[in-house]
Amino acid sequence: MAISCMMMMSQAASSTAAMAPRDGEGGGRRHHFVLVHGLCHGAWCWYRVATALRRAGHRVTALDMDAAGASPARVDEVRTFEDYSRPLLAALAALPPSGDGERVVLVGHSHGGFSVALAAERFPERLAAVVFLTASMPPVGRAMANTTDEDLTLALSLIRPANRFTGDALMRDAGLLTKERYGSTRRVFVVVEDDHAIPVEFQRRMVAENPGVEVVDIAGADHMAMISKPAKLADLLVILAKYQVILAWYQEPGTNAPSLVVQPSTSHSSSPVAASSIVHDTSQLVANGRVLRHPRPTLELVADGHILHRPCHVGARRRWTRPPSSTPHARAHPPMSTGGGAMELGGGGHESVERRRRHQHHFVLVHGLCHGAWCWYKAAAALRRAGHRATALDMAASGAHPARVDEVRTFEDYSRPLLDALAALPPAGGDGDDEERVVLVGHSQGGFSVALAAERFPERVAAVVFLTAAMPPVGRPMSATTVEHVNYVGVEFFLDSMELEQQNADIPGNPVIFGPNFMAQILYHLSPQEDLTLGLSLIRPTNKFTGDALMRDPGLLTKERYGSTRRVFVVVEDDRGIPVEFQRRMIAENPGVEVVDFAGADHMAMISSPAKLAELLVRIADKAHEP
Repeated sequence: MAISCMMMMSQAASSTAAMAPRDGEGGGRRHHFVLVHGLCHGAWCWYRVATALRRAGHRVTALDMDAAGASPARVDEVRTFEDYSRPLLAALAALPPSGDGERVVLVGHSHGGFSVALAAERFPERLAAVVFLTASMPPVGRAMANTTDEDLTLALSLIRPANRFTGDALMRDAGLLTKERYGSTRRVFVVVEDDHAIPVEFQRRMVAENPGVEVVDIAGADHMAMISKPAKLADLLVILAKYQVILAWYQEPGTNAPSLVVQPSTSHSSSPVAASSIVHDTSQLVANGRVLRHPRPTLELVADGHILHRPCHVGARRRWTRPPSSTPHARAHPPMSTGGGAMELGGGGHESVERRRRHQHHFVLVHGLCHGAWCWYKAAAALRRAGHRATALDMAASGAHPARVDEVRTFEDYSRPLLDALAALPPAGGDGDDEERVVLVGHSQGGFSVALAAERFPERVAAVVFLTAAMPPVGRPMSATTVEHVNYVGVEFFLDSMELEQQNADIPGNPVIFGPNFMAQILYHLSPQEDLTLGLSLIRPTNKFTGDALMRDPGLLTKERYGSTRRVFVVVEDDRGIPVEFQRRMIAENPGVEVVDFAGADHMAMISSPAKLAELLVRIADKAHEP
């Protein structure tokens, strides 16, 4: 399809350039990090680390491998491991030839280690370092074959099926990775001590099979270290970009970074200990086989990028003794305590089952244009913590939904996931009890989908909440609301958003994709920078369906069905996407609608003010269930 990955990658690149400080603004030299995700994940999982690195003044490119994240390809279309890794290979091939100072730091996580290894073999001259973050690290000459509830919620809404390619010819080629290319790159392995997916013993086994690899530990993180410890990981990546690790040991409780002895990575001068490979545990430190019994005062990196001369105080925990005759790399290294689709979520908490059942509500959450179920991850987690059910749905060709935009021909097809979800609900109680009815919440353009659902299934809906959303009136075509909004704000309002070429002649109109400046200035202006990074990595082109027959039908929404449901409009006072004056105009066209004002949030209220929004939704639901 002409709406290609390259177009979306160019938008991501422009957003990176727009948000990243210029050279010198972040203090010191600017580096370029290329981040590669693991199995079933996507570029989105780097959103916290990418934001932290950009904030520090560095360039970041987080890539979706083929059929991963927001890539339009489907898993059954990606036939080989090379095809899967093509976005990374193409990105490196497109880099301008340059000296050492322009080389990128390539970071692979988990299964992404195979992709960065392949890239290092193909383009060693374009890499300053390859970092394996608790990742698969294949050796030369062999075949390759602690997270918050919010981030778990996010991941559950975004994971996609993925092939492991263990039978792929490239993956089974023992001669693929050579000493002269992949083996000549500077490689760093970040050992994640608390990783349950790739146990620390197996991480160290991979290290042992790759002589010459630098090793640094990161404590207090789970397998998804870029999410559970993003600031610590970002700091470490900057250190690794600037310096070659000479020595490393466990941090003291309460500190933020491991103690390191380093030298500039481009320096060829002698170092305190002539070593580039470090393995250490709670009882010993070994550098290239040399046991350090009485270390001299050491050099330690501090926050401003300078090296601090600081004595190392050796305690019982750091007593360094001669290792046994067996290789230290093969030893088990026990952890050490330091200071440092549709997504349905069930209720939690410690209430009794009876009390939880009595107060539990079921919220069905519908996203707006270009977004997906993922944008509800904070609010859905907050609702779950309060003991409620939350089902955040991807409309067709949105979020992690496998369809492509040119395959969704009608607005009904687009809304099918919501209609099917309501059709599958058990019928409400025969005595008029509505405890089984859901609270529908539509955001932005999602208001059209929840209006259609309320028309089709009014008996299954306790309330319809329009969160600064399109709210069509009874007896008028839904498309009129979209046209009126565009006329109200003007075409220039949408800044760098784009209309894309329509690939399906059966679909009237063109799909649209939001631009990074529009998202930053209009939609996410009060949201955390991390969430803007997340959104930029996940938005997908979407049709507006203004020419769709259903959207143009003035008789679609009836007083007897849609008009009979309890409707609540949440006015977001600081919304720039749908100005408050236009929100109130829609309310005036819908008599009988309840109105709640919501302050301190931007258009993405579920992201900028999730806890407050969750509390409001529960209050609305409680009122719907009052006798």
